Amino acid sequence: MANWESLLGLPLDQALEAARAWGVEPKVLVTCAPRRKGEEDTGMREGTLRVIRARAGELTVSAFQDGDPRKV
Repeated sequence: MANWESLLGLPLDQALEAARAWGVEPKVLVTCAPRRKGEEDTGMREGTLRVIRARAGELTVSAFQDGDPRKV
C-alpha cells in the first residue's frame, strides 16, 4: 500500500523510485517562492528538488539548497 506522506522531504529521485516501486508514475509539479526584490530571475532555482506535498499520484517539489547555510 502506498504511503504518500512518507515521501515528504525526500529528494525527487528517491520519491520517484519509491512511487514506481508501488507501481505508480506520479505527476510532478515544480514550484518555487517568488524572487526577492533585486534578485535576478534565471528560471529554475538551484538546489535539490525535494517533495513538499504528496498526494496519490502527484508530487509537488521545490528546490532546497544543500549544505551548511552559514557557508553560503
